[in-house]
Amino acid sequence: MKKYADTPAAESGIHYLGWVRYDNNDLRTCIKSAFRLKGTADEAWNDFCNKAQQNREKMFVVIDNIESADRDEYLGKLSNLPCRLLVTGRCRTLSALRVVEIPPLSIEECRNIFYYFYHFKKNNEILNDVISLTCRLTIMIEFLAKVAQLEEFSLQALYGKLVELGFGLSKEDVSGNHEKLRSDRTIIEQMCLLFSLCSVNEKDQKILTWISIIPSIPFTRKNASSWFGIQKNSTLKRLFDRGFWK
Repeated sequence: MKKYADTPAAESGIHYLGWVRYDNNDLRTCIKSAFRLKGTADEAWNDFCNKAQQNREKMFVVIDNIESADRDEYLGKLSNLPCRLLVTGRCRTLSALRVVEIPPLSIEECRNIFYYFYHFKKNNEILNDVISLTCRLTIMIEFLAKVAQLEEFSLQALYGKLVELGFGLSKEDVSGNHEKLRSDRTIIEQMCLLFSLCSVNEKDQKILTWISIIPSIPFTRKNASSWFGIQKNSTLKRLFDRGFWK
C-alpha cells in the first residue's frame, strides 16, 4: 500500500487507494465508514462494488485485521471483486483468497528491534533468553525494550524481573497464530506485567497498556475517559512527564 501511495499513478497504474479497518464483523458498515459513503449499509456495499467494477486493476483496497469470518457473509464475496485486494488477519477461513503466511520473527530480527529502542551495552546471549519469553511479536519486543530503557535495566536484571513475575506467552517458537494469542486477556495481562516493572500502579498499568495497543485512530477525551477510566488530565500528564509516550 505504501509503495503504491508513494508512486505516481501514471507509473503504478493505481488511481484509487482505500484502507478499510475491519472492526465490527460487518464489512458493509466498515466500507461505508472508510469511504465516507452515504445511505444504508447495503447501498454502501453496492456503491463499493460498482466502483470496483468501474476501476478494476486501477483500484487497490486493504481490508485490515480480520479475526473471524464466521459471522459476515460479505467477506466471502471479496473474491468476486475485480479490483486489487489485500486482506490481513489471523483468519484462515477465507479459502477463496490466496493465503500468504507471515513467518515469526527470527532471533536476529528480534534483536534488531530490541536494540532500536534499547541503547545500552549489548549482550546477545541474555537477550535470546529474554526473547524466548515472548511469541516473537513485534509489539512485545518493543515493549520489553522500552521498559528496559525507561528503567535502565541491564539485560540480566530485565530477564530476572520477567521470570520473577512469571512473564511469558509461550515457550514454543510460534507466530501470531498461536492459540494463546487469540485471547485478548492473555496479551493484555502480559503487557500490564511489563509496565509493572516501571513502578506504576495497577490503574496506570492498564491505561498504558490500552494506549499502546489501540489502533491509531482519532478519539475524543470523552471516549478516552470511558475506555481507560481516566477522570483527570493530570493522570495522563503525569505519565507523559515520566516519558512513557510522546
